[in-house]
Amino acid sequence: MSNTIPFGENSPPLVAEEPTIVDRERIWTDSKLGFTAASGAVVLEVAPTNELARVAVIGGAIAGFHDPAITAAVAGASTMLIEGAGAVITADLLASQNIDKFLTWMRGTKKGESLLKYTEKVTSLPVESFVGITAGAPAAMILRRSREPVLTRQENRVYGLLMSLGSSALVAAGTYGAQTGYDVFGPEKTGAAAAAVAFGYSAYRWVRGRLSHRSNSEYEQTKTDEL
Repeated sequence: MSNTIPFGENSPPLVAEEPTIVDRERIWTDSKLGFTAASGAVVLEVAPTNELARVAVIGGAIAGFHDPAITAAVAGASTMLIEGAGAVITADLLASQNIDKFLTWMRGTKKGESLLKYTEKVTSLPVESFVGITAGAPAAMILRRSREPVLTRQENRVYGLLMSLGSSALVAAGTYGAQTGYDVFGPEKTGAAAAAVAFGYSAYRWVRGRLSHRSNSEYEQTKTDEL
């Protein structure tokens, strides 16, 4: 007897239906209010208000402690706090469902399209590192999206926090040097710091890739042994 089910009104479909795609968990920047608030916070971080806030904190530390080491620690910590918060917010901003709508709007304008094309052309890890050191982690993260648009929110956070750590170290060293007579903010030293950040992040990506590859290999070997 044939097991073939006759084609009719109650027969199953000939083509399997596509599996349902489960939407990712919504984040606060998916709402228009959240996206607007995050955008404003990033603008404030990149704008001079960021530096003014840190200068005020560092000035207070100099007046209050009269100790180069303590002042440098305060400068580094305040930079990490501000830059790190900006990096986390920027990661949420770049993961928002609204970011593609915003980029679509930009591509619909002549200046926006030119800016996006130029950004895609010039961005690279060394450029991003220099921008991260001089203009802040959020600016570097936004640049990076044009180079790697499919990064997850967690990957963007790690990248931004590493950039923030590099900036914090440079600011702490510069604050200490300013009080002891050693110039840390010269062009060659800033370039060296940017190179160090780029190298550090490249090393992190390499180690992570190796660990991921090793983990996958071990998993495949385990499955083979089970068979």
